[in-house]
Amino acid sequence: MRLTSRKKEILSYFEPDNREWVTGEIGQPPFDVSGLAYLLHGMGSFVKRHQVESTRRTLEAMVKDGLFEKITSYE
Repeated sequence: MRLTSRKKEILSYFEPDNREWVTGEIGQPPFDVSGLAYLLHGMGSFVKRHQVESTRRTLEAMVKDGLFEKITSYE
């Protein structure tokens, strides 16, 4: 497992110091791919689909490495 800067940034969103800010930006956990893409790339992630796909691939790799658990949420 390689802990890239992108993975480190995503993990930092779950630290207690950042939790209030993250919750204010994208809501309560569980976080979705588009919400995390917004935190990583800003408003451009809604226009540039490849940024959302890149974030999805990073999250899938983190699930595979055991850093996250994938759940399906129906709303």
